Amino acid sequence: PPGGKGVGPPPPLGEVQRVKRVQVTLRTVHHLPKADLLGSCDPFCRLDWAAQTHKTSVKKGTYNADFHEAFLFDVADATLACGDLRVTVLDWDRASAPEELGTVVVSAELMARIALTDIGWEGEEGRLSVRTAKGRPLVGKDKQPCVVSLHIGVLAAMRGLEPPPHWRGPASPRARAASR
Repeated sequence: PPGGKGVGPPPPLGEVQRVKRVQVTLRTVHHLPKADLLGSCDPFCRLDWAAQTHKTSVKKGTYNADFHEAFLFDVADATLACGDLRVTVLDWDRASAPEELGTVVVSAELMARIALTDIGWEGEEGRLSVRTAKGRPLVGKDKQPCVVSLHIGVLAAMRGLEPPPHWRGPASPRARAASR
């Protein structure tokens, strides 16, 4: 895939299990730029996919952050489009709102293929280039392109996430009150 290697899944085998968990492990962000006036960079990342958001911890005073943090995304129906996986790299600041440094995007097509892949599949570690809001590569203090290292795998969903076949959606407050 453009911008990285090793994140493409094999085609699914057999029948698709619709309810799954996709685990995204953010391993590292290397070659960060100097973001603070008096210091280096205090990076953290926000991961957005399938209408869910997760944040890493903040790594203070570094140009090479080692996170090794895993996040679970529940996919209620793997046959539906879930959109792009967006990993936004931000710089934490005590005095103001976090500054967005750049973003890595794993395409909706690739994430859909991953969600449809067999449970137990794990991709190789992928190193993806971070891009600024203007689409340019984010360049670190060491003049190297900033890269995010990700690992993605597919897990079985916890029991109870898949609604029973007769379920028709959440009841209205009036219907809930009438059933009491």
